Amino acid sequence: MNHLRFITALLLFQFLFTGFLFADINSWVDEDGVRHYSDSPPERPEGTYEIIEETESKTPPTEIQKSDDYLEQLINQRNIREEEDKEKKRLKREEAEKDQKISDAYEGLTRLKNLVAGDVDWDEYERMLADAKQKLDALAGIPETDEVKKRLTEAYDSYAVVPELKRLEMTGQRKGLITTIQKMNAQLETNAPDNYYRARRVFWEHAAEKLDKSGINP
Repeated sequence: MNHLRFITALLLFQFLFTGFLFADINSWVDEDGVRHYSDSPPERPEGTYEIIEETESKTPPTEIQKSDDYLEQLINQRNIREEEDKEKKRLKREEAEKDQKISDAYEGLTRLKNLVAGDVDWDEYERMLADAKQKLDALAGIPETDEVKKRLTEAYDSYAVVPELKRLEMTGQRKGLITTIQKMNAQLETNAPDNYYRARRVFWEHAAEKLDKSGINP
């Protein structure tokens, strides 16, 4: 019997305590000067009693919750750093690829530059010219290379006209030869003479000058 009373009292206490947690605690003084406490206000006009405490049904964060929040914060910070590192590596990789493409284009044209204005293996020249054009085209879409690409393109145009001059000279097309030289003079702002061999040298020298001014160290 005593055991049953103890359990009943314990349950009653728990019920009352829980009720207090989820209710406003009100205090007021009656006409006799006696202070009363209740979870509901007295039936009196507003302003004649005082709410001394209001307890919200919020559970304070546990240590586990605090640890989880801190861990999530660390994970987010790590993810941000990883994304920043990826972006830096991407930009560095793109910069390296850009520099390599410029270097390749310059190298391809330099091989043509090394051919002096004398006897030329024209089959080899045509092959080297095509290779230089392919490497020059690889610079397309890279705005930072515009100025360098302009000079390299002018150098390539100077080299590219030489086989055409050779063909016109070999077939005796004097008029076509002169027209082509004049056209390239206007395009490249050069002053090559009508003579094939002298014009060829002028165009090679023009290309060499553009390469030297490209801003790339050989």
